[in-house]
Amino acid sequence: MTVLVEPDLAPTQVRFEPTTTYSGDKTTRRFVEEAPDAIEKQKRRVKETAAFLEHELGERPHWLQSGRVFVVTVTPLQLAAIASSPLVRAIRPSAQWAPKR
Repeated sequence: MTVLVEPDLAPTQVRFEPTTTYSGDKTTRRFVEEAPDAIEKQKRRVKETAAFLEHELGERPHWLQSGRVFVVTVTPLQLAAIASSPLVRAIRPSAQWAPKR
């Protein structure tokens, strides 16, 4: 089965700014830039999680930067091992996307 594995990362910060337009009030959202040390911490955590997944699966996991998730194909035993890791925040089924072999 193919699943999306979300590492335990700090959430992305979003700031909402009200803007006035001719058609009425709107809200604009902007992503807050992270501090350099927070970016490095996130990169380290992604690398640690990738190494853990590679060890469990025997192959390199596929990282989707925009979704901040790994896409992996797992067996039930591998899924149980991954789910018990403190490096992992969530696991979701993926019926839409499977990594190329």
